[in-house]
Amino acid sequence: MAAAAGGGASPGGGGGAALEEECEVVRVRVKKNEGQQPPEFRSFAVDPQITSLDVLQHILARAFDLQGKKSFVLSFAAQNGQGQDTFVPLLSDGDLANAFTCARPTLRLRLDVRNPPESPLLEDWDIISPREVAAAEPVPERRSLLAAALPFTQALLAQVSAPGAGEAHLSAPLRWKL
Repeated sequence: MAAAAGGGASPGGGGGAALEEECEVVRVRVKKNEGQQPPEFRSFAVDPQITSLDVLQHILARAFDLQGKKSFVLSFAAQNGQGQDTFVPLLSDGDLANAFTCARPTLRLRLDVRNPPESPLLEDWDIISPREVAAAEPVPERRSLLAAALPFTQALLAQVSAPGAGEAHLSAPLRWKL
C-alpha cells in the first residue's frame, strides 16, 4: 500500500516500507463555505509526520486569506458505519492523525467560515469619548483635599506639641499652607 502511494522503491535501497511510509505526503482538497458566497476550493499536499493542526490551520488561513478576520470550523470527510461520507469535526492533533488515516487517496476537508459572534454583553453598551467621561466625573479640587487633611494635622499637632522649645521643631514639617 505504501509502495502504491509512494510510487516505487525506497530511496535508500533495501526495500524499507517504513521509510517509504515516513516520506509519504497526503493530498488535501479543501472546500470553503462562507454564507451565500459560492464555495472556493484549494488543493495542496502535506507531510503528515510534521503537520500539526495548528500548522494546517495556518496553511488554510493563508490559502483562503483569512488572517485574523474571521473564525472557521474545520471538518474532514470520513465514512460512517453505512459506508456514507460524513464530515467529522477536526478539533485536535489526534483528530488530524485520524483524518490522515482516512485520507485515501485524498484528504477532503470542509472549511466553514463564520463571522466572529458579537458579544451579547456589549449590545446595550454605548461607546463614549474621554471627554464625556471627564464631564461625568467631577475632579475633586485640591483645596478640598487639603481642607479635609487640616483637622487631622491639627489633631496631630495638639498631641505631639507640648509647651516648650520642641514645639516649633516638631510642628514646622507638618504645617500646611492654604
